[in-house]
Amino acid sequence: MTIPLSRRLAALQGAIANDSDQAPQSIIDYKGWKPDMAALGNLGELEAINVRPTEDGYGPLPDQNPQATALTARARGAVAVSGTEGVVTTYAGDATNLYSIGPEGTPTDISGTTYTTAEDGQWEFSQFDQTLIATNYDDEVQSITVGGAAFADLITSVEKPRARHVDVVRDFLVLGNINSTSDGEKPNRVHWSAYRDAANFTPTPANQGDFEDLEEGGWIQRIVGGAEYGLIFQERAITRMSYIGPPIVFQFDTIDRKRGTPIPGSVVAFGRLVFFYSDDGFMMNDGVQTIPIGHKAVDRKFNTDFDKIYIGRMFSAIDPINKIVMWSFPGESQSTAGEPNRVWMFNWAENKWAEAELDLQLVYRALTPGLTLEDLDSITTDLDALPFSLDSRAWTGGALIAGSFNSSNRLCHFSGSNLAATIDTGERQLFRGQKAEVTGARPIVDGGTPTVTVGSRQSPQGSNSFGSAVAVDATGFSSQLVEGRYHRLRTIVPAATSWTHAQGIEVFATGTGVQ
Repeated sequence: MTIPLSRRLAALQGAIANDSDQAPQSIIDYKGWKPDMAALGNLGELEAINVRPTEDGYGPLPDQNPQATALTARARGAVAVSGTEGVVTTYAGDATNLYSIGPEGTPTDISGTTYTTAEDGQWEFSQFDQTLIATNYDDEVQSITVGGAAFADLITSVEKPRARHVDVVRDFLVLGNINSTSDGEKPNRVHWSAYRDAANFTPTPANQGDFEDLEEGGWIQRIVGGAEYGLIFQERAITRMSYIGPPIVFQFDTIDRKRGTPIPGSVVAFGRLVFFYSDDGFMMNDGVQTIPIGHKAVDRKFNTDFDKIYIGRMFSAIDPINKIVMWSFPGESQSTAGEPNRVWMFNWAENKWAEAELDLQLVYRALTPGLTLEDLDSITTDLDALPFSLDSRAWTGGALIAGSFNSSNRLCHFSGSNLAATIDTGERQLFRGQKAEVTGARPIVDGGTPTVTVGSRQSPQGSNSFGSAVAVDATGFSSQLVEGRYHRLRTIVPAATSWTHAQGIEVFATGTGVQ
């Protein structure tokens, strides 16, 4: 076959360009954290620390900002709810107590008794109308009217199941992985209350209360409620729980017979989307099918990094504004006595990952707090000049956000100063078949005072070595002089600096020949 002259000329011009000793500058776009992929040729990032994944790269991650004084011990679970008047209250539990935390930021012990949460146990919460339910399996299921004075035993019927997991499906309170009054431990049992009566767990056709043992799939690990149906996560299966009315009440359909979750705290929902960790990686389920989200990105790294002794230390939360799922957990090589020190983030709209290095106890579903009279001073000191009346809904808060409890047992929001950000590109051979000398770089970050460090190695068998960090000058350029065959570039944006977008990095290099 004869190759057209135009194609031969184009190939020749390409070869000449590749043999040139001067490379035109190129921009490496940030496309998402992919630590599972090989360094060389990785089109994502090898590190993306203390940043949020966004549609055009990464954004800053604010530090934990304490909103309250400390609990008396490590937090084992938390949730924020809004009462009938719009006042936001956070409820949290440690091993022996349950607390309420109002806008004033002082935890109040509202325990109904002294609890006995197991060392690897968690508190789970679910709201049924204006009643908040809390369960830890080791004690009777607890309840409190939102804004009330103290928790008390919820169930008043003769049958009083204790449960690891709880949520509301349609008009029923549903318990899972229970210890039954009548027949003991049933880790694969789902038990639902009477219709619109969360305190009655006596199974009768008249009240529609009943239970179901899911014979296959192992222990029930989480219940995800909903107005239309519920999802039951077991160790090796996912079952949809659909209301069909008496006499059967609920129909159970297994929608995934291969995947469940070994880590109850990994399961978190936002609308119809449910995110979780399965034995074969991070997944998303939409009520019909299960979709891998960690493949070719983070699954292998998590399997290596997660300290599996402390399964009960993983928690998850949704940051809806940024379309991000957050998982907090202890990293095996860095954690002290199982204390969580990692938060992994997944942007489900962009299919991108990033991580944070934070010392904390958990992340949880928080709500924006209302404004106090002192807070209103930042708007105006003249009450008559306020844009809304003092009883307006505008001052009560209630928007869904992600919150945390830090390593000092304090409730926090991610509203502090920006954390120090580190982003490493994948490794590239800047000139085909040649070594190269990187002479400079320009990080595309719209603020802060970035520095750039260039890493290089001489062969695929060699190890990468980073040079010195060099700050950018007035034009945003970082001067470098690093030779090697393969290069990666690290951008660091210092803590407490103001920036919005990190989109990539522009690289300047010179070819130094075939060696």
